[in-house]
Amino acid sequence: KNFSYYNEYKSYLSSLTMAKLNYCITDEMKAMFEEMRVRKGSALVVLTLELDKLDINVEVNKHHNEFSPDYTPYNCVKEMLHDDAQFKNRPCIMVFDHHTISRSKGTENESVIAFRWNAEGSKVKERMIYSSGWKSISTYFSNCGVCNSNNMFEASDWDDVTDKMSKYE
Repeated sequence: KNFSYYNEYKSYLSSLTMAKLNYCITDEMKAMFEEMRVRKGSALVVLTLELDKLDINVEVNKHHNEFSPDYTPYNCVKEMLHDDAQFKNRPCIMVFDHHTISRSKGTENESVIAFRWNAEGSKVKERMIYSSGWKSISTYFSNCGVCNSNNMFEASDWDDVTDKMSKYE
């Protein structure tokens, strides 16, 4: 009998899914991402999600003039995820302008990259919220031309990020 009850309970639990969270991009954020898309204004944006509301916060917004060839938005992302206690163990969504030179062709390439940082040290509830919220945000990025869907990914540790970013080198 207990085994039967356990299987029914297990089946019930597996049928539960987390509701899709539709986070909304504000008009100010839309303008900011449009500027990023055309290589003006923002070069690195870090978004965090309110866990109790469906609000998106802009935690970091760095502009192109804050970077140099020796210090790129990608270098800044690396610092924030490795050294900065603010994001090392905290989920967030990072969007940044990435400039590379093709080794084979010698041509310059620029891409807007977006990824969901699902830090291993973060709380399970936070990871679930970000996982659900990522769908609506990534759909917005793709539909509005901010970021090609091929340039969006999810990562939970720095090795994930470097593996995904290796295709841009």
